[in-house]
Amino acid sequence: MVGIAPDTVLRIEVANPEANPNMAPDLPSLVTARDLAELYLALHGVPRRSFFELLMKFCDDEEHKERLEYFGSAEASECGDFQVYCSKERRSYVEVMSDFNLARPPLEHLLDVIPRLQPRQFSIASSPSRHPGVIQLCIAIVSFQTPTKRTREGCCTNWLKSLPQGATVPLWVRRNPAMRLPANPEAPLIMVGPGTGVAPLRAMLHERQMALAAGGAQTTTHRLFFGCRKRSCDYLYGDEFEAMAAQGLLKDFDPAFSRDEDQKVYVQHKIRKHAQTLWQELSDPQCHFYLCGAAGQMPREVREELIDAVCVGVGEMQEDEANALLTKMEKEKRFHVETWS
Repeated sequence: MVGIAPDTVLRIEVANPEANPNMAPDLPSLVTARDLAELYLALHGVPRRSFFELLMKFCDDEEHKERLEYFGSAEASECGDFQVYCSKERRSYVEVMSDFNLARPPLEHLLDVIPRLQPRQFSIASSPSRHPGVIQLCIAIVSFQTPTKRTREGCCTNWLKSLPQGATVPLWVRRNPAMRLPANPEAPLIMVGPGTGVAPLRAMLHERQMALAAGGAQTTTHRLFFGCRKRSCDYLYGDEFEAMAAQGLLKDFDPAFSRDEDQKVYVQHKIRKHAQTLWQELSDPQCHFYLCGAAGQMPREVREELIDAVCVGVGEMQEDEANALLTKMEKEKRFHVETWS
């Protein structure tokens, strides 16, 4: 689309180093056009209006230029046309450039507006004590259809899915201080992890299992709130968690299956169901609470449920006192949240 052969070696430099003395290139100094497109640019991302403005400046076709100018305007966003064409359809940079193939922006201008491909982060779902030298991940393969039935797939998850067994994957391990087990092996744990958010919680429960197997001092039974759509297809590690409940490591394991009931049931509803016991457990100064999962409404609703159902609903506290309790747990690093978008 930019008229450069895939094997062409490109030199990447800061355009005006004197005006930007502290700016370092965020791309290799020498790279082929193919590697630039496949390894460094997020070409499957969804463009912003500024991208249409750029294409318009380098388009000589009047019809294309008029449409590009419109999609780059505030009017297109205000009336929803931009969302219909671009955002809701998740049209990529590649697709937009294909639709407006008479626009010919120079590569250096494209590099100013197309974001870089970012590393993906996944929570480790296994304990090194139980699986030494092995990292297990719990990954949801992103694949969905847009309103016009276009199939969209996640860049990284589908790449991982396509790899043959034994393939090498570049990775690094980063410790997350918020998701560490408390030093006290008898500290009660309350865990909320819908969907793949259960991954780091499984790792911590494996660690507690290994402590029990080694004859450690742990006697505490923990609590896990897990939720998914259907027991038949996405009951992640269900057999493991049921075995932990039978062993006594988990108490009252009561998963939520939102699509298996006449009315949708989520982890928030299960929290309300066990309000009385949860209030007693949260009152323990040794108790740690963990919440993992997708950002959005879920984290806020879980916190509200803890306040309303666990504290206010039980009748032990007023709402401000209940909120103060959770804030105190946060300050004492006993209320842990890890969410992602």
